[in-house]
Amino acid sequence: MTIPVNHQPPPGSAPAAAQPGTALLTDQYELTMLQASLRSGAADRRAVFEVFARHLPHGRRYGVVAGTRRLLDAIERFRFGPADLEFLGGAGIVDEPTLAFLESYRFSGNIWGYSEGDCYFPGSPILVVEGTFAEAVLLETVTLSILNHDCAIASAASRMVTAAGDRPLIEMGSRRTHERAAVASARGGPISPASRLRRTWRRGTSSASRARGPARTPSP
Repeated sequence: MTIPVNHQPPPGSAPAAAQPGTALLTDQYELTMLQASLRSGAADRRAVFEVFARHLPHGRRYGVVAGTRRLLDAIERFRFGPADLEFLGGAGIVDEPTLAFLESYRFSGNIWGYSEGDCYFPGSPILVVEGTFAEAVLLETVTLSILNHDCAIASAASRMVTAAGDRPLIEMGSRRTHERAAVASARGGPISPASRLRRTWRRGTSSASRARGPARTPSP
């Protein structure tokens, strides 16, 4: 059973307009489909998209949902600014009617989904996006990008917690991945304390450097 996603911005976070936009975190074919729908008249048709896993990695019986809040933050900042529109028009990626649509793009539909930390199984509707086809189709790539990454981290971390039993765990994956991915990974893994000070500053979570005694270091 799905529940509505209740998005509350992190305390002290900057307004969406003050943060980098996320509109270009998409694939060109999403824009191609948008342009085709505007031409065919299908743009305003009601559409429902479901995010689910077809199967799980070998030996795994469940996954753990993570990344919902990051995704909602990204959708809130999904705006096409002047520089984005100039690039898309200058490169001939979309035509003028599509540029006009993107200039005023705001997602006005509904998003439902599992809570972060919930378990999911093959076929589970982790997230449901409802809206017009034109509004919803643009969110496909950024949705899959964030949820695929964060759910993979959380699912691996859950297995490590189970294997460790009562022994402490610490996250130190920052040195083995991209600096921005490291922050997302530290949040995605339900392990506390974590070593990312930036995560602490941005998300209000605990921080730690290196643990003494028995500990395991999850890799992203």
